[in-house]
Amino acid sequence: MSQQQKSYLLPIVMMFALFAMISFVTGLPAPFGVIVQSEFGATNLEATLGFAANFIAYAFMGIPSGLLLQKIGYKKTALIAIAVGFIGVGIQALASKGGFSVYLAGAFISGFSMCMLNTVVNPMLNTLGGGGKKGNQLYPDWWFTELFVSYYRSGIGRLPDGCQRRRTYYR
Repeated sequence: MSQQQKSYLLPIVMMFALFAMISFVTGLPAPFGVIVQSEFGATNLEATLGFAANFIAYAFMGIPSGLLLQKIGYKKTALIAIAVGFIGVGIQALASKGGFSVYLAGAFISGFSMCMLNTVVNPMLNTLGGGGKKGNQLYPDWWFTELFVSYYRSGIGRLPDGCQRRRTYYR
């Protein structure tokens, strides 16, 4: 009797892709904050409201995303979260025409996406890492965050002068 080994390569690659999206959307208010300051004459406090809007969305979307996950499953919740993320980033990109409040609305909607993606990814990583008491042994979020910060510092996606990111490790 031959037992087939189940391959987890595709789910792991998908989790890395979802973490890349989470890291991208998490870091997006840094360059947008500089643009908001120059376009709208915002203060430092107002420019960082994009970060606040991203994370305030977690308070509103945490429980609904968990219920959605239980009702329709991981794949459909992840697809909805990706769509919401594209909508949120698209709204943020339209802020130059709509104003500062449009930027904040886009950041808030992007926060919905991040919350939903974290709701999908963290339990999946626990399952892929062996489940139970082993926890998340596959946790690439810190790596992707550093990758995108390094991208901006490298000169390819250089941030304007005066905009610095703190080096933070998530473990």
